Amino acid sequence: MEETNSGSPSPIIELNEEFRERLQAKLQEYEKRWEAKVANEGPYDHPEAKFTSSTYYKKELAAKLLAQGKVDTHEFSRELFTRHNECFDPDNYNTACGVLHDYMLTGGEHTLQSTGF
Repeated sequence: MEETNSGSPSPIIELNEEFRERLQAKLQEYEKRWEAKVANEGPYDHPEAKFTSSTYYKKELAAKLLAQGKVDTHEFSRELFTRHNECFDPDNYNTACGVLHDYMLTGGEHTLQSTGF
């Protein structure tokens, strides 16, 4: 994530080419976790609720980052909000952004409760 003049992070996460292969492996892990979540849906689960999980957001952010080299997190959040009928969890999305930002900046040194990067 770039720094702004105020010293706070900008909403852009950029792919660190040094970590591309690790991010590709992490994306595969996210996809497996996502498939397991979808497979375990109950008959009374809201059809859009699965799109509010941090795993979903990390999967989507990683895929976009690998495909485009950077992600404007504010713009992408609006895209996901629209894509899933306004079913969006900003806290889980912000967590996912923080995780991906740390992976690209430090290789995951500051990520807590992680399966590793």
